[in-house]
Amino acid sequence: MGSQVAVKPHALCIPFTAQGHINPMMQLDRILHSKGFYITFVNSEFNQDLITEANGHVPATGFDDFRLETIPDGLTLSHGRTTNVLELCESTRKNMKAPFRELMTRLKCSPGVTCVISDGVLNFTQEVAEEFGVHECL
Repeated sequence: MGSQVAVKPHALCIPFTAQGHINPMMQLDRILHSKGFYITFVNSEFNQDLITEANGHVPATGFDDFRLETIPDGLTLSHGRTTNVLELCESTRKNMKAPFRELMTRLKCSPGVTCVISDGVLNFTQEVAEEFGVHECL
């Protein structure tokens, strides 16, 4: 009889790129991590730079099984994201799908993503998750 090694579930979590979405997703990720999940938290490059600049580091790092990744949101650095929410929504819809697909391609192997957790407004994540045969939780 051969022994089977249990594989940790790997949740790829991607919030909408606004603070009111990022913080709750990070809290959910911490809970999932404490329950044995491998976590990949995906943030926009812009927001990740803001977090790092404000804190000097990114919370929840320091674990081998809690990874942070970034993808572009498609807007310039000078764009007023907080005052132009409709433009941010449109940009994420148009510009984040391809980088998200590239990230999924890269992560499918290390360890394989078992589920994607995203905000409902990021509907492109469901389409990409289905391409990879991965469950989507909105």
